[in-house]
Amino acid sequence: MAKDDYHVLMAKILVYLYAKMKGKKVPPAEEYICPFSKDFPISEEYLNEVLDGMTEHEFIKLHVVRAWGGDIVAKDVDNMKITLEGIEYLRDNSTIRKIVDTIPMAATIFELFQ
Repeated sequence: MAKDDYHVLMAKILVYLYAKMKGKKVPPAEEYICPFSKDFPISEEYLNEVLDGMTEHEFIKLHVVRAWGGDIVAKDVDNMKITLEGIEYLRDNSTIRKIVDTIPMAATIFELFQ
């Protein structure tokens, strides 16, 4: 799969958040999970679609700031958290597991599932 594939991006975010939850040393989210970066070579709109989908499926908790009319004006990526559903999806979904095997940060995470 390509580096900008939806499921690849989801896997990177879930692995990052799980590592963060476990107290592993990770970069600040706003530095790691940002558009047009090495790990997320995508537009801000595409990244927002991925985050929105993950929130809708309850894989992550993400606080958003809304304008008076209800439009989302900011997402608090630094305080984003993985949910139990996200951890189970990361552990149990075979497609995500195949992708995760290619993410360097994931090796130490998946030792916890063995």
